[in-house]
Amino acid sequence: MKPKKLTEADVTAESVFMLQRRQVLKNAGD
Repeated sequence: MKPKKLTEADVTAESVFMLQRRQVLKNAGD
């Protein structure tokens, strides 16, 4: 099974998700 090629939308959604997670973790750490 070939790795699925990520579409631009998938990459963007993942980037946003990671940014939000980092923000939440940063807020939780304060």
